[in-house]
Amino acid sequence: LNPQNNHPHMILELDDWHLGYDQIVKDTRGSDVCSVWVLCNADVDSLAAARILTYIFRADGIPYQIRPCWSYSSLTAILKSEEAQELRALVLLNLGASRNLTKLFQQEMLTTDAKVYVMDCRKPVHLANVHAGHNVVVFWDESQKKLELPSDGDNLSGNDSTTDEDDSSGDSDDEEDSSVDDNSDEGEAEFDDEGDIIGKSNKRDESSQGESSHVEEDYDAGDEDNTNDDHDIGEKRSGESRDSVSTKRQKKNDDGSETTEAEDIDLENDEKLPLEKAQPSLTPGQLHQQRRNRLRAYYSSGAYYGSPVAWMAYKLAAQKRWKDNGDLLWLACVGLTDAHVHSRIDKAGYTHLSMDLKTSCQQVFPNEMVDRVDKTIYAESLMGDENNGGSRTQVTLSDNGRILAETDYRFFLLRHQSLFNAMLHSNYVASKLQVWNHQGKQRLQELLAKMGFPLDECRQPYAYMNPHLKRKLRDKMSEYKSEYGLDNLEYTSFQRVTGYKSLLSASDVSYAVAALLESESPDSFHIALEALNAKATPSASGDESAGSLVNGGAFLGGMGTGLSKAIQLQSKIVSTAMSLVERKAITRLRHFRYAFVACTSQESKDSLFAREKPERKEHHVFAQPLALTRLAHWLMDMHRENGKWTGNKNRPLVLCAENPLVNTYLVVGYEFPDRQGLFLKNHFGQHFQMTCTSMQGSFRLDSFDSHVVEVGAKDVQKFIEQLHYLMDSV
Repeated sequence: LNPQNNHPHMILELDDWHLGYDQIVKDTRGSDVCSVWVLCNADVDSLAAARILTYIFRADGIPYQIRPCWSYSSLTAILKSEEAQELRALVLLNLGASRNLTKLFQQEMLTTDAKVYVMDCRKPVHLANVHAGHNVVVFWDESQKKLELPSDGDNLSGNDSTTDEDDSSGDSDDEEDSSVDDNSDEGEAEFDDEGDIIGKSNKRDESSQGESSHVEEDYDAGDEDNTNDDHDIGEKRSGESRDSVSTKRQKKNDDGSETTEAEDIDLENDEKLPLEKAQPSLTPGQLHQQRRNRLRAYYSSGAYYGSPVAWMAYKLAAQKRWKDNGDLLWLACVGLTDAHVHSRIDKAGYTHLSMDLKTSCQQVFPNEMVDRVDKTIYAESLMGDENNGGSRTQVTLSDNGRILAETDYRFFLLRHQSLFNAMLHSNYVASKLQVWNHQGKQRLQELLAKMGFPLDECRQPYAYMNPHLKRKLRDKMSEYKSEYGLDNLEYTSFQRVTGYKSLLSASDVSYAVAALLESESPDSFHIALEALNAKATPSASGDESAGSLVNGGAFLGGMGTGLSKAIQLQSKIVSTAMSLVERKAITRLRHFRYAFVACTSQESKDSLFAREKPERKEHHVFAQPLALTRLAHWLMDMHRENGKWTGNKNRPLVLCAENPLVNTYLVVGYEFPDRQGLFLKNHFGQHFQMTCTSMQGSFRLDSFDSHVVEVGAKDVQKFIEQLHYLMDSV
């Protein structure tokens, strides 16, 4: 790859992404065996990117395999197979960037002739992958600047987490046996009308570890003013590191000592020093400490997300010869929308990338086609009988497959259910109108009444709603939305014409495929992947047999089934959120809130996936990261609008979802932004790792998202307590 001649690390910037694909073609074309594997994470963005890449692989005659990869342990298990020895190219979609992939070569899971190509929106990228040379190729987007990367050297990680080896040993002075008594009481928060919590807790008595330690503490508003926000932890550590480096430079100038390793000095800061201090002399020990501080600042800044990989895959395809392929462009729109609905991208990032895709839509489907479709064509003219003075037959042209980039409402699956339910289950509308209480529902009905929409019509499926009402929906909504605080009701969306005139939005596809992906079917990955087929049936039907066969019945599922499951799942999210609030099950501590989402659903006739797995006695839909994430954001949107979690009551949220099938809890930490559409870097990965190493128990830090951990059921309460104690001591 040519860019390596210019950079000591193997990263490909946007303009050079096609070089990575060219290298794959060079290494694998003409091979008798399948030497290219595409490994996908369990999200819609990854599946859309896989669809794009496999399309261009087939076009260039490259044999490939596509496989699901849910965790780092599944990655290593896949590569331990005998087939992996024939690999020449391993493409990782939304996985691996934050892990040390060079260990795959060190442990001889991959041959030295193989290359790993990483397309991952997760940041920060592990430095061992950046400085891996020929073996690991990272597709670099604009979300992280190359100037932020520390230089190459030893101890880039030391383990498989995104922390330095020296950090894990140097910061473990306080590690003790901090297990607490299993008989400690579980404190349940009590909400009053103002959102305050009445409870008790006290600090851990380290001299008597055997005593019960989970006693609730009363936090009033005055105590909260002195509480540090969780998202400032990494920034403070980073700032302290920079201060210490600056002090050491001053001392070394006084010593006059010399060293030849000046390249590790932060040149950006040196430019601000006087001329005589621009090149301070540091001892090797101090250079090593300075490097530790830079690595610590890099990793402690928090985890975040960059550009969706479906958008990256489309830009790569556009650099080759597939820029005008509408199917690939649609998959990029789906991947971007999925990142938006699951809050992996902020409002500014979504606006920037959506405008880029909107420009591509206008190029692939130019305005001349719209003008041509709008013009009236007569069948008699096509037959050459233009002089016929009698009646003529109008012919309209099909616009099937066209992608429309225009504003749409923040309603949930509007085209596949009633208008009333689409507004009732919308995160934006529900949080603004507070529809979970009687007054909120009355406000929603009042809005529809002022618009002149009868409630009976609004409860009909939108497809069968009065056409006159549907035509005036936009004008009436624009007239009354400000009165009800719905000023940001519209956003830039993507719709595709399917069939003759029906529309399928990218958000519809995202919700439907995510519901299929996290279903209980053993073939959920392939069913979800096949649902992204451009020929998938877009109708939502209560009967799974209707519109569920895709490509001649290769898989049972399809877009229609996914839409039905998505509607049911959203209803489950709303009811679970209401239950947590009504039961006062969300506990507020000094540094975060937490709640246990217990499994209460037994397999029955109305269970979400009962028909797919009748032999299972119970399951929990929130033991999946995507569904749990949507529940978390519903809770945060709700309490942001009613003011109970804002100001000095602002806390991150930790949800613990029970998985009774394996007797564990899925624990996920979420940062809480003050405003909707903002994104905060997530620091729970560091906190979770410190908690796991400081206590005994059953844990799995195996997810590609650092803020996700699986904890044994008997250890989850102790885990939450220990997490609180450690964050309190930082």
